[in-house]
Amino acid sequence: MLKKIEVELITGFLSAGKTSFLQSFIDISNKEGSEILIIQCENGRAQLPEGLLNKKKVVLRKYKNNQELDYKSFLNSINFHDPKRIVIECNGVCNLDEFLNFLNSGNLRKRIKVTGIITVVDCVTMNMFLKNMSSLILPNLRAADLIVLNNCDFVGTKKAEELEQILKDINLHAHILRCHSSINLDEDVRNCTIIKKFI
Repeated sequence: MLKKIEVELITGFLSAGKTSFLQSFIDISNKEGSEILIIQCENGRAQLPEGLLNKKKVVLRKYKNNQELDYKSFLNSINFHDPKRIVIECNGVCNLDEFLNFLNSGNLRKRIKVTGIITVVDCVTMNMFLKNMSSLILPNLRAADLIVLNNCDFVGTKKAEELEQILKDINLHAHILRCHSSINLDEDVRNCTIIKKFI
């Protein structure tokens, strides 16, 4: 029987810093250079640099959203590339439960196992999303094993602490990583001991 491939999901709303986090996450977690399949189900502004993809033996497949990633093409990518690990950057406005059901369907559940869900949240827009789009953001926050609270410098220490407490009230089990900003995100991720549990 084939060993299941570990899958991490990175989710969050557009411009929260998912791709910046993904870049740092891949850079520090793939020290051995074993092949990783990255699936991006979103067309964000940030792009993964070519140097990272080549240096780290990373294969990138892009889709417009979670629904465009169909069963056949995903299974074909797994069979063709035979990655040691899969990281999926999910579209934050898509239904996470439906996507998890998709990953557990048919032969996919024999090949892969979701081992971690990471949700990236922007301090500046978090309250707005919770107020106006709570039905979309709450499932991502509740399912997360790690919540990355990004851009804390833009709201100040007191506000960042308040936002962190809101997140703790929503999700009792998640680790929370406070990051200064997307610019310093790489350094914050590298200095975080929590990340080691995911790599």
